[in-house]
Amino acid sequence: MGSDRFRRALDENGSDEQLAVADVLVTGAELLDRLEGQTEETARLRGRLAAVESALEAERKTRRRLGQSLEEERAARLAAETGIEAERDARIALEEQLETCEATAVKLHEQVTLTWAQLSVAERELAWARRPVWRKVFRLPPVEEEDA
Repeated sequence: MGSDRFRRALDENGSDEQLAVADVLVTGAELLDRLEGQTEETARLRGRLAAVESALEAERKTRRRLGQSLEEERAARLAAETGIEAERDARIALEEQLETCEATAVKLHEQVTLTWAQLSVAERELAWARRPVWRKVFRLPPVEEEDA
């Protein structure tokens, strides 16, 4: 269209440069079409940019929340580890106390057994000492008493 107008101005002996310039020159309608296309492309790209920025902001918020959750989990883990360590120390102390009590119980049992044995011997000696004189003369053992 517009190129016809410029070609008319050229004679048949026109140079190649003039033909190239004529082909490069465009009409206002073509420029307007190009501008509208670029405007649409810009709008589309701005929409994509807004979507990417929105996704980026959502990602940042998610990362912040994950970071906070991670810090909370670390604090909870530290508290749990501290509690576990305290319970472990308490368990060790109780085990040591239990071992001491068991050793004491064994000693007490031995003492009680020894005391009962000594009491039995003392009872026999007392029974021999309390026998009536006639049993002593005949060297008879004491009479066994039955428990009621």
